[in-house]
Amino acid sequence: MKMTTTLYSAFLASSLFAQAYDTVFTGGSGANYNWNDPANWSNGVPSESSKILIESQGLSSNNLAISGVAVVDEVVWNVTGEMVHKKGLAAGGTLKANSITIDGGNYWNQFYSYNATFDATNENGTGTMTLKTQSNSLYFKASYIKADILNCEQGAYIEVDYGGSNTNPIIDAGTLNLAKYSLLTATGSSGNSYIRLGGITGQGEITVKDGDGTAAGYIELTNSQSRVFDGKISLSNPNWGGSTNKSVHLTMNGSAGAVQHLSNSENELTSVTVNSGELSMVAKNAGAVSLAGGILSVYDANGTITDNVLNADSMSWSGGTVKLAVGIDFNSQVALSGALSKGENADGLAIELEFVDGVAEEFAALLETQESIVRELITYESSDFGANDASVSVIGPDGFSYELLFGENALSVSITQVPEPATLAAIFGAAALALAISRRRKIR
Repeated sequence: MKMTTTLYSAFLASSLFAQAYDTVFTGGSGANYNWNDPANWSNGVPSESSKILIESQGLSSNNLAISGVAVVDEVVWNVTGEMVHKKGLAAGGTLKANSITIDGGNYWNQFYSYNATFDATNENGTGTMTLKTQSNSLYFKASYIKADILNCEQGAYIEVDYGGSNTNPIIDAGTLNLAKYSLLTATGSSGNSYIRLGGITGQGEITVKDGDGTAAGYIELTNSQSRVFDGKISLSNPNWGGSTNKSVHLTMNGSAGAVQHLSNSENELTSVTVNSGELSMVAKNAGAVSLAGGILSVYDANGTITDNVLNADSMSWSGGTVKLAVGIDFNSQVALSGALSKGENADGLAIELEFVDGVAEEFAALLETQESIVRELITYESSDFGANDASVSVIGPDGFSYELLFGENALSVSITQVPEPATLAAIFGAAALALAISRRRKIR
């Protein structure tokens, strides 16, 4: 009876395994580790509709060699065993699937695939690549990643090396979901790296590679939908002894109406450029800010704006809108340690003020007893804008009028109340009566 039960359990496990995967990479040839060799698979070379499993033990100390592009439906790649440096794809190969999962299991692993590509994209925009680990850390190194959705789960780290370009970034993802305690390095140890994302979510960290080599990371955001990232962007990575000579440059090229929220006040970047879409952020230091189009807003995704400040070194303003939230006793701000400068061919500059709930009523009551309410919006060390520079307009909620003033160290707004129609009629009536009396006196 015991033998029968054991045999049944083994059969059941085998059946479930067979149902889960169409074929498994075993490295059975023992002579090569080529994708196209049937001897390396449990059930022949995969087809485009196959669901496959790759066990890193089957690769031993070798990379999986793909000539050109290999296409399947789903891939699970188990990074098993205790070896630190696990092999991945051989250089030049591309593994394409609707779903790709790299699972680090219970081991601390570094997964290498230099100059190879994982492609989880499809025409529906639903291709998904997931990096995960069960109880330790998985370091995914150097591969090119293309994905409609890129999930980096807790304990998983994406470490890019230098590579890519503006047109062919080393990471190109529709949405990056960085879970808490996950990490993406935006630079290699040396050389420049290029990353393009259609949005970022989660609570993880975007940082730089350790070491003292010079390296820059260029992140382009192309949001077509609004996304919220509560995690941190930093210029220092203490994980492996710290980092120096690294820079991170963020550019927003989003669609109209799409907002990328960066809501962590500890954010640090080398530069931020907004060309289109809306980038809403607070920061410890955003570096050199350039606003050429779109919207740069300062308020977090939950509407809480108390003490929300975008700190930066400087700001060049040639187009677009600065959007700030106004509360009863406070407002969000841009605080520059250096200059606010008018960019070349500056045109269409605007300040947009958004009142928090209840503020309009409070302001209306205050303005019954005082002439105006003045708020500082952008502070700076110096500015080349004129005192009442006509190149900048200001808009806000109805019922109030707004006047901007570029002072020595701050751009401020003076808010006054627009009189009610009845009050306006009385004012105009009194003015007309005074004019008529004046004319009569002149006739006499």
